[in-house]
This record gives sequence, structure tokens and C-alpha cells, in this order.
Amino acid sequence: MIYEWTISTDTSYSASNKLPTPLKLEFGLIIELFVDFPPGPAGLHFLHINHGLSQIFPKTKGFFHGDNRLFGFRSVEYPVFTEPYELTAFTWNDSTRFVHDVSIYINLIRMGSFV
Repeated sequence: MIYEWTISTDTSYSASNKLPTPLKLEFGLIIELFVDFPPGPAGLHFLHINHGLSQIFPKTKGFFHGDNRLFGFRSVEYPVFTEPYELTAFTWNDSTRFVHDVSIYINLIRMGSFV
């Protein structure tokens, strides 16, 4: 299953006041993740993704940012086995003038529940 979200972040969100966006999934295994920053943000739009209280993408406690840049990760193998089946994308925008977008694509192998 392919999931896609495009998140618009206005200038009111900063590193100390991030915009949380739920990424609703299903029980399964994430096998690929893509983060696409279209042309325009000049490296001023930022993103990290959490599962609960833990930052998982990027795992280094940093963030993704870019301008006309696609981050692609294959063979991720990240389990989403407990409810709620969702991640949270945190975005912020250091631009003082423009709203910026970022798109997130997740490829998840759905799995039946185990009894």
C-alpha cells in the first residue's frame, strides 16, 4: 500500500513550535520512505517523523530539509504493529514570507493481525 501526504507549513511554525501532522497507516511493515521537497523553500522547510515519542526518520535526531530534493529510502523494514497505526510528521518553516510544501510517500506491506 502506498500512502502519500503533502504538508503545507506556513511561517508561523518554527523549530520551537513545530506543526504536527498525523500520518495514519495500517498494521504492517514500512518498506520504503520518500520525502520530496519541491523547488522553492531554499532549505528553509524542515521535517522529522516520529512514532510516538521517538524520532524515527531521520533516526539521528536531526531533520530533513532541502530545495528541489528527493530523499529516498528503500529496504526500511520499520514495523507499525501497535495501535494507533500512525506516525507524526513535524514540520517547520524558517522562511519569513512563504508557505512551503513537503510530500511524504510511504510504501507499507499490510499484514493481518496476529491472534
